[in-house]
Formats: sequence, C-alpha cells, structure tokens
Amino acid sequence: MSDMRPGTARLSLRRVGYALIAAALLGGILSSFAVSGVVLLDPDDAARKLQWWQFLGTTVFYAFFAIPIFATGLCLLGAPGWYLLHRYGLRGWVSLTILGATFTSVANFLLNAPPVIATAVDLRGRIEWALVMGVVGGLTGFVMWRIAYRSSH
Repeated sequence: MSDMRPGTARLSLRRVGYALIAAALLGGILSSFAVSGVVLLDPDDAARKLQWWQFLGTTVFYAFFAIPIFATGLCLLGAPGWYLLHRYGLRGWVSLTILGATFTSVANFLLNAPPVIATAVDLRGRIEWALVMGVVGGLTGFVMWRIAYRSSH
C-alpha cells in the first residue's frame, strides 16, 4: 500500500487516463442499474413483470446513454476537481470519494435527470434520486483513486 501523504503520491497521465475511462464505464453502468432498479420498483409500472434477461437488456440500453453522459460530467467537473485536490495535496481515497459523491449528487439534482416515474417529479423524489446517484459517484471516485494512485510494485 502506498503512502498517501501530500507530495508522496506519483501520478502519470497514463494512470489518469485509465482512471477516467474506468470511472466513465463504471459510473455509466452503475447509473443504468440504478435507473433499471428504480423502474422495477415502481408499483404501477409494467416493467415489474420483466424477466431477468429483459431487465439486463433494459440496463444495457440505458448504459449506452449513461456512459457518455457520465464521461462528459467527468471531463467537465470531475477531472478539474481532481486536479485541484491533487494540487493542494488532498490525494487520499476519502477526498476523491467525497468529490465524486458531491459532484454527482449536485449535478444530478440540478439537471433533474431522474427516471420517468411519478415520484421523481417532486422535490423529495429529486433529492432521493440525487442521493442514489451520489453513491454511484462516490464509488466512481474511489475507483478513480485506486487506479490512479495504486502502488507501482
């Protein structure tokens, strides 16, 4: 395990690239599973009668849209935020996890991109969905940290 004190973490552009690509893929896939899960939990939706392979197909369909959207958010918000954290010596896993969770929650709340269900229209639904997406962003931030700052041994 590498030491994460400020100034001791080595970071290369290749690792940053790998981390951003992995984060875009992971964030998009987890987002699509979250959307599919929320749709399946809606009691009035016919999607509850789907078979497992239909659920998986729906998730893959959502992923085609979620991965580019998550990648755009990473490029516009995540990468600059990560750069600032790295520059000021905040290079631990907690820093990137909080950054990912915060940026994803706030961006999702402001863009109001919940799945099409009745409860997502009101403020409570928007907040709940932003918190769910914050978990996705936090996991994505942790994976970015793990890939970028892993020990070279």
